[in-house]
Amino acid sequence: MTQDEKQWIDNASYEELLGRWRRLPSGSSWFIGETGEYYSKVMARKRSKAERRIRWQSANGECGGHGISQHNRWGCACYSAI
Repeated sequence: MTQDEKQWIDNASYEELLGRWRRLPSGSSWFIGETGEYYSKVMARKRSKAERRIRWQSANGECGGHGISQHNRWGCACYSAI
């Protein structure tokens, strides 16, 4: 893993990591070997943080953009795709 790859992974948001995960082919050097292991580890950690943030936001009606009328008893529909 290069220092630039590690720095990008460390500085990327969960959404940026997920976007790269979805766009690049599975055999990409980002997802194999040392880089792939690190990418996966960091992504899992950031996913956990993102899920906690989303649960807190939807529980408090702070998802923005539509108003609380679109909330249901399971949380906010805005984040169901994540």
